[in-house]
Amino acid sequence: MLFRDLSLLRDRGEGQDLEFMERSPKNGNELSKEVAAFASSNHGTILIAVADDGPIAGLGEAGTPEGRDRLCSWIASVCSDNVRPAITPVFRFAYFPRARSTSD
Repeated sequence: MLFRDLSLLRDRGEGQDLEFMERSPKNGNELSKEVAAFASSNHGTILIAVADDGPIAGLGEAGTPEGRDRLCSWIASVCSDNVRPAITPVFRFAYFPRARSTSD
């Protein structure tokens, strides 16, 4: 289900309620700016590890349960500490099999 949803969102492209971030934000200010923009106008979706033109970049740090937990905890703390009023984010992860090279 999420894989199909992600494909539809990528095809729709960025807009008032959809933002693509190619890399995981390196600091809370970068992420909180995007989150606050959605929180002050309408709800929205931020796709982390999706380039502006749609390709999936991937999140190496989210490859393990511990990495996903750390990422989710960090994003939740940014949303509660840096955004006013604080919001509670919803997390969903999609997994994509790596393409095998023809030399494998």
